[in-house]
Amino acid sequence: MNISFVATIRFPTEKAHGYQIARVCSELARLGHVVTLYVPARINAIQEDPFTFYGIEQNFKFVVVPSPDYVRFAHYLGPLAFVLSERAFLRRLSLSRDTLVYTRDATTVEYLSARGYSCVYNAHNWSPSRLKKLSRARGIVCNSKGTEVAVRSVLNVPTVVAYNAADPNPFVGMDKTQLRKELGLPQEGTIAMYTGHLYEWKGTDILLECARTLIGEPSLHIVIVGGTKEDVQSARTRMKDLKNIMFLGHQHKTLIPKYTAAADVLLLPNTAVTEESLRYTSPLKLFEYIASGVPIVASDLPSIREVLSERSAFLVPQGDGAAFADAIRQTLADASEARIRASEALKEAAFHTWRAHAEQVAAFVGRVV
Repeated sequence: MNISFVATIRFPTEKAHGYQIARVCSELARLGHVVTLYVPARINAIQEDPFTFYGIEQNFKFVVVPSPDYVRFAHYLGPLAFVLSERAFLRRLSLSRDTLVYTRDATTVEYLSARGYSCVYNAHNWSPSRLKKLSRARGIVCNSKGTEVAVRSVLNVPTVVAYNAADPNPFVGMDKTQLRKELGLPQEGTIAMYTGHLYEWKGTDILLECARTLIGEPSLHIVIVGGTKEDVQSARTRMKDLKNIMFLGHQHKTLIPKYTAAADVLLLPNTAVTEESLRYTSPLKLFEYIASGVPIVASDLPSIREVLSERSAFLVPQGDGAAFADAIRQTLADASEARIRASEALKEAAFHTWRAHAEQVAAFVGRVV
């Protein structure tokens, strides 16, 4: 199959959606499909090519389409800057007529399906306002059951649920002392770790509240891996009086499996401040966590419960920082139960590899196109 993944984003990007796109393209290519990723020309501080940046095989074609970058004027134009850039990119996009278009962008579906292309939409969140744009999609790949329910409530289009994924973690069961030494992490005590961006709905405030609550336990370190420079600086300023929290900032994607395996407990404190967090999200970190063999403390949300349960994680009422801190203590205190739940999560991870994800997507596309 000839597949054109059309992404109207800055690429590569430090954000999770860029990695998801890269891994899907790579795995579809490994299945034998001819894959080309098309992105617009954008000003980008990241100078590495995407294959090096994401640590993936160079087995698909990567095309940067020359088009005006109005996003650099977003300070003056606001959201219009993104609309103008998107339209300019799509007008300059040249695709073969025999290709299948796969995209996370609803406007791309609307534009290319009107021009006779077969388009499959990869839904990572949902809003009814996208109905008109997606009505001509051949199918919709939903990242969660919550997303699929929302889509089916307004669209009569074939759907499938294909969760995000993670590669098997090669550091499972390795000596944590050695891993921490290699990563420059504290050698003594225990580590509760969060990986990812510091957006509000990701539970940043819960992480900071946990650090304050656990300040009386000097052997416990809260380690935050990820976040933009601005967000990390803001969090550091807010927590400058605390000595039990470390902000490591953005790390190369290839290092994340080593970081997660080095921790004693992994934190997923999403809060229900948006419908995305409550029902539609499929966090990459969730799948990286379950592949690590490390116990997980997570918010008890419908989107999280699609993958985790009390058998595989310690689930906590969302938005409750004190309860989250107690769950961290419980996880570290009851090592036997923590190992049992981490083992169950690791079993679940075997069903959520990028290869399995790509096979599911390819099979669905084959049915609807």
